[in-house]
Amino acid sequence: MDGKVLAYEYLRAMAAATAAKRRLDFSDEEEEDRKEDNETKDKMLMIGMGSGALPFFMETHFSDEFEMETVEHDPVVIEAIERTWVFLWGGDRIGGGGG
Repeated sequence: MDGKVLAYEYLRAMAAATAAKRRLDFSDEEEEDRKEDNETKDKMLMIGMGSGALPFFMETHFSDEFEMETVEHDPVVIEAIERTWVFLWGGDRIGGGGG
């Protein structure tokens, strides 16, 4: 998992739909006006971390357009993702409150 590609078609479809909706929401002029006015980014909530591939991809490619939050309830999934981050990137990229 490197954040550059998505291995599964359903993940690519979700990312493409998100990007397309964002693009359809604003014309080029409106987008430039938003940037000039320092308007806040759109917010995105992802429910369920899964393997972490989609949240990582979206953060890699769209962090300048969205504020993203991912919610995961299953502690086993959270632990697996935390171990993956530490193993692959040598640090903790998971934040949040726990509990």
